[in-house]
Amino acid sequence: MIRSIAYMTIGCTLLLIASVLYLAMDHPRDITIMVDGRETKIETLETSVYGVLKEAGISVRAQDEIEPALSADLPDNELIVIRPAKEITLIMGYGEAQTIRTQARRVDDLLKERGIEQMETDDIYPSKDAVLTTGMTVRYREAFPLELIVEGKARSLYTYQTTVRELLAMQGIKLQPEDNVSPGLDTVVVKDMLVTVNTTRRAVLTEEQLLPFEVETIEDETLPAGEQLVTKAGRPGIRTQKYQLTLADGLSKEKKLITNKITSQPVKQVVKVGTKPVASVEAVETTPAPVFDTEKATVPLAEAPKAATDLDFKKAKTLMV
Repeated sequence: MIRSIAYMTIGCTLLLIASVLYLAMDHPRDITIMVDGRETKIETLETSVYGVLKEAGISVRAQDEIEPALSADLPDNELIVIRPAKEITLIMGYGEAQTIRTQARRVDDLLKERGIEQMETDDIYPSKDAVLTTGMTVRYREAFPLELIVEGKARSLYTYQTTVRELLAMQGIKLQPEDNVSPGLDTVVVKDMLVTVNTTRRAVLTEEQLLPFEVETIEDETLPAGEQLVTKAGRPGIRTQKYQLTLADGLSKEKKLITNKITSQPVKQVVKVGTKPVASVEAVETTPAPVFDTEKATVPLAEAPKAATDLDFKKAKTLMV
């Protein structure tokens, strides 16, 4: 009995020692590594994020985001999240392309990250709201002011075109072979440049002139003398003249007659004039008008009116006649 108890005590002691030794030893842990949404599992004895990534053969570059940090211990949730930076080709102005790494989500965020203050007239490709993806090319050209004079009319504008030819095309200006552009069409535009376009155009001007018509008079014995009657109405003719105009910067420079012809002949007007004698009217004896006699029209007053009794000036009225 005593021997059995001794054996049990020894067995328990050995089991306790083995448990302590087991707990003291390191044990592999199952770690999940999430790289840009892709999941990788690894069993490791490493205790730090750096050691786990090194064991898994995962390299981390500048601008990559790691959670927890590369120097931190393994998290309790056994999850490492890596968001690699996007590799973007950026072209600034007219310079060479450069490859950069960024965590920016949109083109607008990338430009702000680079300290670029944008204007509405700037050239941004793709649009500033476009979502960035690895391998994308982003182009940014800052707009600058210049002066453009076309046909003597000046205007200020902002542009980012590379040549004068592209600038005029963007402004909808169509050139003719005889037009003069300064500087040349292949000149690269720069800030505060003055571009002038002197245009020469040819046009045809048509002018019409009225030609007077003739009037023919015919005596008519049936009409009273002095009376006239139009039996055929006249109509003026039309002379058409065409000129070739040469316009320089919108102003007439030369005017040359190319055609001159009558396109409508005038129509003669016919008028009958009366020659029939008119009977004379005998004079009628008239009675002379009476002559107004001032003395006979005056009636003397029998007695002069008295102002106090006959005329009441308090009730008098003034009339405008």
